[in-house]
Amino acid sequence: MDSPGVSGVESEFLYRELMWFSWINKSKSYKNNLKFMMLCAKKPMEIRPVFYVLNLNNVVKIAHGTFSYFSVMRSLKMTKH
Repeated sequence: MDSPGVSGVESEFLYRELMWFSWINKSKSYKNNLKFMMLCAKKPMEIRPVFYVLNLNNVVKIAHGTFSYFSVMRSLKMTKH
Protein backbone atom coordinates (compact mmCIF):
# COMPACT_ATOMS: atom_id res chain seq x y z
CA MET A 1 0.00 0.00 0.00
CA ASP A 2 1.55 3.30 -1.07
CA SER A 3 1.29 6.51 0.85
CA PRO A 4 -0.99 9.24 -0.52
CA GLY A 5 0.54 11.19 -3.37
CA VAL A 6 3.35 8.67 -3.89
CA SER A 7 2.68 5.87 -6.30
CA GLY A 8 4.85 2.84 -6.80
CA VAL A 9 6.09 4.37 -10.06
CA GLU A 10 7.11 7.58 -8.28
CA SER A 11 8.94 5.74 -5.51
CA GLU A 12 10.76 3.64 -8.13
CA PHE A 13 11.68 6.84 -9.98
CA LEU A 14 13.02 8.36 -6.75
CA TYR A 15 15.05 5.20 -6.08
CA ARG A 16 16.58 5.31 -9.57
CA GLU A 17 17.42 9.01 -9.23
CA LEU A 18 19.12 8.40 -5.90
CA MET A 19 21.25 5.70 -7.56
CA TRP A 20 22.84 8.39 -9.76
CA PHE A 21 23.86 10.67 -6.86
CA SER A 22 27.58 11.22 -6.58
CA TRP A 23 28.72 9.23 -3.56
CA ILE A 24 32.41 8.62 -4.30
CA ASN A 25 34.70 10.68 -2.05
CA LYS A 26 31.78 11.55 0.26
CA SER A 27 31.68 11.12 4.01
CA LYS A 28 30.49 7.93 5.64
CA SER A 29 27.38 9.69 7.03
CA TYR A 30 26.50 10.94 3.53
CA LYS A 31 26.75 7.40 2.16
CA ASN A 32 24.67 6.01 5.04
CA ASN A 33 22.00 8.68 4.53
CA LEU A 34 21.89 7.93 0.81
CA LYS A 35 21.48 4.20 1.51
CA PHE A 36 18.71 4.96 4.00
CA MET A 37 16.85 7.18 1.49
CA MET A 38 17.14 4.48 -1.16
CA LEU A 39 15.72 1.87 1.22
CA CYS A 40 12.83 4.16 2.15
CA ALA A 41 12.09 4.91 -1.51
CA LYS A 42 12.12 1.22 -2.37
CA LYS A 43 9.50 0.16 0.19
CA PRO A 44 6.73 2.28 1.76
CA MET A 45 7.15 2.59 5.50
CA GLU A 46 4.62 0.82 7.70
CA ILE A 47 4.30 0.15 11.40
CA ARG A 48 2.70 -3.22 12.04
CA PRO A 49 1.22 -3.52 15.52
CA VAL A 50 -0.68 -6.68 16.40
CA PHE A 51 -4.01 -5.94 14.70
CA TYR A 52 -3.63 -2.85 12.52
CA VAL A 53 -1.21 -1.57 9.87
CA LEU A 54 -0.22 2.03 10.55
CA ASN A 55 1.12 3.81 7.49
CA LEU A 56 0.90 7.39 6.24
CA ASN A 57 -2.43 6.79 4.52
CA ASN A 58 -4.02 5.45 7.72
CA VAL A 59 -2.53 8.24 9.85
CA VAL A 60 -4.10 10.81 7.50
CA LYS A 61 -7.47 9.06 7.80
CA ILE A 62 -7.22 9.02 11.61
CA ALA A 63 -6.26 12.72 11.70
CA HIS A 64 -9.16 13.58 9.39
CA GLY A 65 -11.62 11.65 11.55
CA THR A 66 -10.28 13.28 14.71
CA PHE A 67 -10.59 16.75 13.21
CA SER A 68 -14.16 16.00 12.10
CA TYR A 69 -15.07 14.75 15.58
CA PHE A 70 -13.68 17.87 17.27
CA SER A 71 -15.39 20.12 14.72
CA VAL A 72 -18.75 18.53 15.55
CA MET A 73 -18.09 18.82 19.28
CA ARG A 74 -17.11 22.47 18.88
CA SER A 75 -20.22 23.29 16.87
CA LEU A 76 -22.41 21.56 19.48
CA LYS A 77 -20.75 23.56 22.23
CA MET A 78 -21.29 26.81 20.31
CA THR A 79 -25.02 26.12 19.70
CA LYS A 80 -25.50 25.30 23.38
CA HIS A 81 -24.49 28.83 24.49
